[in-house]
Amino acid sequence: MTKERRRYPRAAVEFNITVETPAGPWQGRTMNLSPVGIKVAPLRHPLLLPVGTSVQIRFPTHDREHPFSLQADVVRADSDGIAFRFGSVGAQEFKRLKSLVDSNLQREWQELLQQIEARHAPAAGASSLVDSDRSELDRWQALLDRLGFDSLQLPSDGVLTGQWRDFLKRLEAQADEKPTKQSPR
Repeated sequence: MTKERRRYPRAAVEFNITVETPAGPWQGRTMNLSPVGIKVAPLRHPLLLPVGTSVQIRFPTHDREHPFSLQADVVRADSDGIAFRFGSVGAQEFKRLKSLVDSNLQREWQELLQQIEARHAPAAGASSLVDSDRSELDRWQALLDRLGFDSLQLPSDGVLTGQWRDFLKRLEAQADEKPTKQSPR
């Protein structure tokens, strides 16, 4: 498991954006968003900017009335897109970004919970997740693995945001509420 360095989870949101670069505007499509950064895929041609380059990112909100226009710096360029970290975001803009991200995360997690509900519960006699010698992070990762979501990776440093904790507690409660289903013989 790789070490998670993000300060806030990212929501998989998709909308077209404009990046004002030193060479002019560039069009992209968001891949994910957090209150502290954004990853963007190219719509037509890749964006070739060195790490540290400052840009202005403009993107709409769901209500379309108050679009964002944020200063950002290039953090990394990958084969699938480019990652930016927002510069000095004021308290009001941070709240707006956080609200947008939280609403998308809540939708994503609700969809995940619905997928779990549709799956069969683990077989009877499965080992308990609560084991006093395991760390909290190992316990949560074991829950995700047990429910078939082993592709979700929690931060390796053990620091979980409130949203992650709420989600995992709800997930655990739902998993414990589901009766064990026996396959027909």
